[in-house]
Amino acid sequence: MMKQVKFSWHYFNICNHSLGLLLLIAISHSTPVFAAAAANATITVKVAVRAGTCSVNNNETIYLNFGNSVDVESIAPKQYMQPLKYSVHCPNASKPAMKIQVKGAWSLFDKNVLETNNKNLGIEFYRGSNNTRMDINTWYDFTYPTLPIINASPVTDDYQKLTSGAFTASASLVVQYD
Repeated sequence: MMKQVKFSWHYFNICNHSLGLLLLIAISHSTPVFAAAAANATITVKVAVRAGTCSVNNNETIYLNFGNSVDVESIAPKQYMQPLKYSVHCPNASKPAMKIQVKGAWSLFDKNVLETNNKNLGIEFYRGSNNTRMDINTWYDFTYPTLPIINASPVTDDYQKLTSGAFTASASLVVQYD
């Protein structure tokens, strides 16, 4: 299940998750498959689909405050960067290999930056302690229970003038079993 949440000029909200499904398949047959060519074999396939048992941030909205003093004249990548504080809880995960992504619409000036309702402003994401750019709609591997560090920062279109005012955006934080 994925939920869309809103971003605002003060708050940056990413919420919820999408988890892979675990398919359990049981196969049985009533006559041997190795019977003579003229014999018929009946094969029954039973599939049980179970939702994953993980939760992202206890299904609560994640807030990120960029503060009240973002200067439209001086926004530069990483200048107003804030950490995205979230949790992932998977008590019954069968494998620690997982993937994570920020899923949302990209900006008109950069397809790897989340769009806002201000066409000249976007949200850029970074991962890890070295703050490597984290493109939206791209999967990144991680090993549960160690969660990747994710930071976010407002960025502008270098070729357009940014006007001051509030902005909004929508995205989802998506976690998937590998």
